[in-house]
Amino acid sequence: MFQSFFNPENPIFRFTGWVLDIVVLSFLWLVCSLPVVTVGPATAALYYSCVKCLRYKEGGAYRSFLSAFRQNLKTGTGAAVILLALGLILDAGWIFFTMAAGTGETVWVVLRAAYLVCLLIPLSVLTCAFPLLSRFTYTAGSLLANSLRLTFRHLPRLVGAGVVNGLFILMTLKGWYYGLMLLTPALDALAVSFLLEPVFRQYTPSEETADVSCAGEPSQARMAKNACQRSPQRMTEPVQIEPSAASVTGTASGWVVQWTRSGEVICPHWCAPSPHLL
Repeated sequence: MFQSFFNPENPIFRFTGWVLDIVVLSFLWLVCSLPVVTVGPATAALYYSCVKCLRYKEGGAYRSFLSAFRQNLKTGTGAAVILLALGLILDAGWIFFTMAAGTGETVWVVLRAAYLVCLLIPLSVLTCAFPLLSRFTYTAGSLLANSLRLTFRHLPRLVGAGVVNGLFILMTLKGWYYGLMLLTPALDALAVSFLLEPVFRQYTPSEETADVSCAGEPSQARMAKNACQRSPQRMTEPVQIEPSAASVTGTASGWVVQWTRSGEVICPHWCAPSPHLL
């Protein structure tokens, strides 16, 4: 009886470990977000570690968080500065409409409600941006542009993710003195991942798709795939490997292998250390 109770595979131990990971990852996110402008890379790291380690049961959650934070620091900080500036402008607009609606005129009440609905779009872009950064390599501008495109291309799902994110933010602000700030960040990332991961998978070619598109170059495909899976760390720049027509570009959770001919990409292939993230 006691042997089964102290078994690491015991449901009680596994749940305790899961809660501990939630608390520690949330704490890491809070600490890394203290300069405010670093909230972007901290969010990308939180999403990446939650999906990889909490949803798909891989180890090294804290190491994954710190590694992803360092990798996304430059781009994430730049995108966060832009979004914070946009947030201040949108907040000023909300204050204006709220004050105008306080006059009691129906037209201003309706306009404030319409403005609130419109705010779902930037909230959805915000919700998508840093999880997207955790999966692919971008500059700050291209990250925000692609997040906006994804929002309109998958509007219901991304708006739903934005609403979930907004509810967790409100819950955190209302109950921070109860210690919710040590639970809600990681729980928010987990909840949002169920809406975002199906979208990301559509832009992550499967191994079968790559094999078909690279049918004419099976030896290069095997060699490039083996090369990227052996790499112990992310590559931030394209690296030429033999044959010279193949290149490997690293991302936060894997590598994109491309074959080019006369400067034109003819075969993209995605390699990831974890098949669960595909």
